[in-house]
This record gives sequence, structure tokens and C-alpha cells, in this order.
Amino acid sequence: MGELTVSYATFRPTTDPDQVLCTYTAEPGSATARRLRVIAGEPRAETGRGPSS
Repeated sequence: MGELTVSYATFRPTTDPDQVLCTYTAEPGSATARRLRVIAGEPRAETGRGPSS
């Protein structure tokens, strides 16, 4: 797939600091976003146009 560029954030619940939630996001419309849609098997992801476009 090539290189993927993502941003991430981590969150720790104050009630349970031993747990961590990590989220990773890609810039909308970027090559990374398109590649992640291909990996996920989204229809027509290669063109950047999904069913709602």
C-alpha cells in the first residue's frame, strides 16, 4: 500500500488510568485516507468516490 500518514490522540479515563484509548485518523481526501478505504474493502475506494459521491 505504501506509506501511510496518520495523526493520533490518546485518552485515559480518569476513573481507570490503567486503560488507554488511542485513535488514529487520516486527513480527509488524502492518499492515506484512500489507501485505508482500500484496506477496509470499501467499494470504489480506489477512485476516492464511495457510494455517497
